[in-house]
Amino acid sequence: MVRPPEKATVFVQALGIAVVTAAQRDGSSPPEVCARIGIDPAILGRPDGRMPHDELCRCWAELSLGDGSFGLRVARVVDAAPQSLVEYALASAGDVRGGLRAFCRFQRLIHDASAHHLDEGPEHAVFRLGLAPGYALPAVIWDYLAATIVLRLRRGAGRAFDPVFVHLPGPPFPDEALARAVFPGRVVHGKPAAAIGYPRAFLDAPLTTKDPTLHALLTRELERALGLPAGDQRVLPRAEEDVIALVRREIRAALPRGDATLARVARALRTSARSLQRRLGERGTTFQAIVDDARRALAEELLARQHATVTEAAFTTGFSDVAAFTRAFRRWTGSPPAEWARGR
Repeated sequence: MVRPPEKATVFVQALGIAVVTAAQRDGSSPPEVCARIGIDPAILGRPDGRMPHDELCRCWAELSLGDGSFGLRVARVVDAAPQSLVEYALASAGDVRGGLRAFCRFQRLIHDASAHHLDEGPEHAVFRLGLAPGYALPAVIWDYLAATIVLRLRRGAGRAFDPVFVHLPGPPFPDEALARAVFPGRVVHGKPAAAIGYPRAFLDAPLTTKDPTLHALLTRELERALGLPAGDQRVLPRAEEDVIALVRREIRAALPRGDATLARVARALRTSARSLQRRLGERGTTFQAIVDDARRALAEELLARQHATVTEAAFTTGFSDVAAFTRAFRRWTGSPPAEWARGR
């Protein structure tokens, strides 16, 4: 995978909300809390401000000292607070799957070393939170991150699909009532990593906060910020172009949206799926073969130029989870993506 910077940085909002929460808890003001932990409150007011990973961890550890439920308290405040553009991209997606895919794809804009990913199994979908090797977080931040995801999805899709389990590295929460309000399902503490499990059907649940226009605009801006290929700039076909070239172009544009299907491409080319399959067969190929070729070319481009992490490459090429992408990449190249990228 692409290595994060030697000194990863984090979007300051992750500390700003924690400072506000501590001030509310202690009956003090945010500037007083900042003075206590030794930071300049001015940084918290910068819309694009970032801070070192280690400094964030230190501040959170001091703010949560003696309060084992602090991460949950911060998440409750965040649930009603202004969001980052990445969180807006999650909320404006059409369904839960699209929201989590967007969150995974653009997570580096929140934390340089983020390595969250979504696994889709036959019965459960598991959102796994993580960091690149060499980075760690206090348990209280894992509590906060997991709680934020659960509350965001509950707000957008309702309580019908609360998580069936939540795994957290830290100890049980002292405030049991707050813990039950945030995590009504089974919570297992002392795990090596944080993870949230949902019924797989939850991924198809529509988000009440969806906004296709806003989602498309945000996606384009976030893609540009990360240097990723744009997924929403489809070029209209020209009659004189070869059908294979047209299909390749449509697939390339649709992959980042996870919408590179035969039906969608056929509609874009103003033909039927059956007619398109027949025309491709006459040229000695199939739609799936072109999809595989486009995915491989885009994946190698992203990883070779080190524009993307393995997770970003997986979602940009239209895979539903990193494991499926890794299996396909090994089939294409004979090597897992991280190993292949290191050799470039």
